[in-house]
Amino acid sequence: MANVAKNRYQLPIPFENLIIIDTDTSPAYWSKLENAVDLVAPQNTPVLAAAEGVVMYVKDDSDIGGPSMTFWDYSNFISIRHQHKEYTR
Repeated sequence: MANVAKNRYQLPIPFENLIIIDTDTSPAYWSKLENAVDLVAPQNTPVLAAAEGVVMYVKDDSDIGGPSMTFWDYSNFISIRHQHKEYTR
């Protein structure tokens, strides 16, 4: 049986800004993040936490990127720990 999230998550961007939910092309799917999805939205779209939690890490100093594993270390993100030892990034 697959692991099932115990928390309930909300969409962390306004629905009207959502262009696509990508589960196929991100470098995340070439790694151990097999349950990850990318939410594609226009630049400057507000982003909210998907659920209540504690910010564990912030990386916001990169200004380059692309659809290749060579950019993995350059991704900007916020890591949030939620109840039940679940994380969003």
